[in-house]
Amino acid sequence: MNFFDSLKDKVSQTFKGNPNKDDYELIEQDDKLTIEDPSNIEPDKQVIVNIEKSDGKILSIVTNHSLSDEQITWFKAGSALNYIKSS
Repeated sequence: MNFFDSLKDKVSQTFKGNPNKDDYELIEQDDKLTIEDPSNIEPDKQVIVNIEKSDGKILSIVTNHSLSDEQITWFKAGSALNYIKSS
């Protein structure tokens, strides 16, 4: 199993509670993933992930996340260290 397959296997575990748990099958090695509207991530709120294919086509999937309030604060600051530095 190569690194990509290993990572994809781990990612698949996080899709189990999503509306379509097979969405992770849409992700291929050369895809670019982006979170739609990352500044509005909230605990227990689903996020939309855009999958940009190598041909330019973009697919959107609804996903769950497991970030806590504290982790979201760090994410929005760019990192935990950035948050601590600004406090």
